[in-house]
Amino acid sequence: MDRKGNGKGADGAVVLILLIAVFILVYVILIPTSDREELINLNTTTISDNGNGITQDVLLDARPGTITTDTDSSIKHEILPVRIFVKDEPKIESLASALNIENNLFSTKDQTVSFTLDNPSSVKESALFFYVTNADGNLKITLNGQTIHDQAVQPRKLSRIMLPLTQLKSTNSITFSVDKGIFSTNTYSIESVEVRNNINLQNPQEERTVNLETPVESADLSYSLFCQSSNILTTLEIFVNNKEQFTGIVPCTSTQTLELDVDILNDGTNTVLFALDQGDFQVSNIVLTTEQDTDSVWSTTFKVDSKTYNAIQSERHEVLLTLELSGNRRKQANILINDASVSMDTESRFFDTFITSKIRKGTNEIEIEPDSNFKIDELQVTVEE
Repeated sequence: MDRKGNGKGADGAVVLILLIAVFILVYVILIPTSDREELINLNTTTISDNGNGITQDVLLDARPGTITTDTDSSIKHEILPVRIFVKDEPKIESLASALNIENNLFSTKDQTVSFTLDNPSSVKESALFFYVTNADGNLKITLNGQTIHDQAVQPRKLSRIMLPLTQLKSTNSITFSVDKGIFSTNTYSIESVEVRNNINLQNPQEERTVNLETPVESADLSYSLFCQSSNILTTLEIFVNNKEQFTGIVPCTSTQTLELDVDILNDGTNTVLFALDQGDFQVSNIVLTTEQDTDSVWSTTFKVDSKTYNAIQSERHEVLLTLELSGNRRKQANILINDASVSMDTESRFFDTFITSKIRKGTNEIEIEPDSNFKIDELQVTVEE
């Protein structure tokens, strides 16, 4: 019977201890932050009571270093120029300075010349030109084994024979021959043999890459257009990271600045593509300028516990802000303590001011907005009696 009674008493004690623990935990969670931090002994520089009713003598001790004003935050990224074109370009190739073609009952003298094409499908028009000084009989001309001309040609006249585009190959041969003379030799004397090809050249788009650091506040792309041929209007398109940023008709020569969508920019490699539909353009002086969000304000926080705050509020203590500065030049800044402003304008190496009325219980914020560049060797916020 006693053992059973003792067991019930032990169970009751365990339940009571658990209830007390839960109550303490809930209390710590629900009390104000500053009181909780004080209770668990956090964020105090000097944690023992110094006999004056405060637990903190030094609220903040920092070494901010060099403070600078807002500077030009723009970064210019130079990009290599591009050449884009869609155009027809004539290409003249000399095949022979002089040719003699003969044919009689006893001998035949044909002449063959050749030329090459990088891309036969790009040829829009091809023609054979030559000048005949002497002509007897019918002149036969073959292109890659296919007859393209077989009739007499008038002498002392520039002749043009169109070459069929379907017969053109990478390597092409043209053979001149004359029909056989019955009682004499048929002869053709030909000079200045050349082939003239009108070739369609295309490099309609060109891409460049540029490395950027993001995020950026703004980005502009500037460039200059120079047309290589006659004055012509063309439709220019600009893509950044495959996103269209511009499309429109542009003149032969101009300088443009384009505002880019900063949301499409990557941290690292970015692509810039220029494309057109006709003409021959050089895109030069390509510069991508970015503006970054630079903050010249130095800031930090410090905490004031309940005991120290109450002592400050009792008007028995003052809070002093002290700056140890470097150099004898003029130092100007706007100092914010919890959004309350203090102006500093001094050539001295030390600056101090009382900030008692600006102090809050708990977290306090201090910001320094410089109007000139200077160095702060040490910054202190202390409680003075």
